[in-house]
Formats: sequence, C-alpha cells, structure tokens
Amino acid sequence: MNISQYLLFVSGIVLLAGCQQESPAPSTSKPEADPIGLELVHEWKIENVDLLPNPAFPKVMHDTTLVVLDRSLLSINHFTKSGELISTAGRNGRGPMEFLFMSAAAISRNGLVAITDTRNARLTIYNVYTGEAKYLDYDLGWYDQLQWVGEKLLITNSPFKIDPPGSLSMRYYDTSDEEIHSLYKLELELEPEDPSGEFSCIFCFIRFDEDLNFYGAPPDTSYILNKMNPYTDDVMTIRRSGVPEISFTDKQVAQMKAEQMDLFGISSTPKKERRKIFNYYTDHKKRIWVLLNAERGELQQFDIFDRDGSYVMSLQEPDSASFLHDFTGEWLTFSVRNENPDIFKVKLYKIVENR
Repeated sequence: MNISQYLLFVSGIVLLAGCQQESPAPSTSKPEADPIGLELVHEWKIENVDLLPNPAFPKVMHDTTLVVLDRSLLSINHFTKSGELISTAGRNGRGPMEFLFMSAAAISRNGLVAITDTRNARLTIYNVYTGEAKYLDYDLGWYDQLQWVGEKLLITNSPFKIDPPGSLSMRYYDTSDEEIHSLYKLELELEPEDPSGEFSCIFCFIRFDEDLNFYGAPPDTSYILNKMNPYTDDVMTIRRSGVPEISFTDKQVAQMKAEQMDLFGISSTPKKERRKIFNYYTDHKKRIWVLLNAERGELQQFDIFDRDGSYVMSLQEPDSASFLHDFTGEWLTFSVRNENPDIFKVKLYKIVENR
C-alpha cells in the first residue's frame, strides 16, 4: 500500500474504492422498542484479591467458564461458572510459562490464551483446558495488538525493524498449520511530498471481522470509521454527523499538561475534546458496532450499522457496566461498577433481536 492509500485509511478523507456512508444525526426521540438489545446471561463475582490484584482481559469460554489474566502477578486464571478457581498458570520470569510483561493478550472461546511479552521477545499460546503451551518468535514492535478470529490469531504492531519505519504489519498465526503468515502492511513514506498531511498510525487500534477485513479510526475528534479489504484494497467509510463533542475536565487537561512536562520538558495546551469513537466491533451478523466516548460518569453508547454501513440504531450499554472487555460474535463481556475494590465482577450479555 502506498502513502496516498495509507492516508486514506487513517484519515478517511478520500475513498480508494467501495462506498462512503453518511449516517443521520442522532435523534432526540427514542423508538418504542429497540430492534436490537442486550440480555444478561450470567454474572461472576470473584472475591480473591490475592489471586487477582490487577485483573485484565476477562473472557467467557464456550462452556461458560471464565478466564481472567492478572497483569501484576502475570498469571492466567480459569474459573468455574460459579466463580471457583479451576487452575492458575504463569508467573514472573524468563522460563516456560513465565512472563516479564504482558504487552498484549487475546483469549479464544475454546480456551487458547495468546500473550505477547516484549521483554521476553516471544508470543505464548496457552491452552487452559490441556495445560499445553507453545512459544513463538514474533517481530517486536510498538503497540502489540492481538485478536482471535476463528482459528486464526491476528497479530498487529509496528515492528522496530520495518521498512519504512512507522508502518503497521498485520500477520496471523493459523492453528491448523501452526505457522505465522503475512496478511497486510500499511506503509509510510519517510519523506512525503506534503509533511503536514503525514499521519502515523502506530498507535491506531485495528479490529478484524471474520472475513479478515480490518477497521480503523483516526485518533481524533472526527466520526470516521474505515473498513478495508486486505485482498482488494477496497475501502468503505462510515461517518455520522451531529454527534456531540466530549470534553476533558479541567483536571484531566491539567494532568495531561503535567505529563507533557515530565516526559518532554515542555507544556503545550492539549486538545480539550476527546475522541468521539472509543472502540468498534462486528457481531455474528456482520453488523458494525461503534462504541462512543461519554462524559465522565455516564454510560457509553453503541451506534449500530449494517454490513454496508447503513445506520440501524443506537443502544446504551447496560446500566451497571464499567468497561467492555470482550465482544465476540453475539457475546459481550463487561466488568461491573463496584464500590469494593477487593471484588471483581463480570457480566456476560447476549445480543437479542426484538423484531
């Protein structure tokens, strides 16, 4: 991919091919019954703070057991449906099933836990059901991202050794042949003709659907989501007007200025508006769910689009939701707001059709 294509994808200014969707502005009226909803399926309450001082990446398995990593203890924990511990694996170190830093992780519904460890320079794939582990070399880089799509593990980062620097590399590990394959590379030119238009996507979040199309949104206040086919370079861009700006609080702005001073010795005025788009997902019917940022203390909202980018509806996340950790097919896993920091609560929801 050349620089003009790269800029297209990350900024959404021009289309390579495909179509562009401009969705209607948000309406103040609400339909009598939402055609799509979320139904609570199960809840976990884990009170073992010694086991999970810093829980991360909760994922519900196909048998409704729960896997939770801990970034402080560098462990992988498997719980029953009732929240009882089945097994734990992993610790600090450089040996088998040892980690120095969990830079990224992804867990499949059939129990495969993938973890990149930049300090150990390896990718570990661990099976919580069999206890087997595989160790793979991978290209070290900035901002590791992992995602399971069926039997494939998608691996995205900006490798330290890549030409040109700053490019994004997308690969996948296939469990059928146990090999890592190249998928796509978003390239940057070192000396673009118009440096003011240059945009590095090293820290852009990339999401894949079941057909390995990938999605990305520029890290700014625009409402732009791009979908690209890695085999044809076709792009579809989703836009929606009228979505209100979300501002940082004065305290957050002051904190960002202080961090700039600590890191770079300068203090500029940071942007006061947050990104509109927080994250994005695809469901079991290939609909696109765009999760929007919200004011502090308020619930986030999904904008839902058909596979062709047509706006369907908006849906607020569940009342008790704190953070959406996983969205796989028709299943959504949220951590829950909880006043007791020694208790980790997780809720599993299922997408339901109310038509």
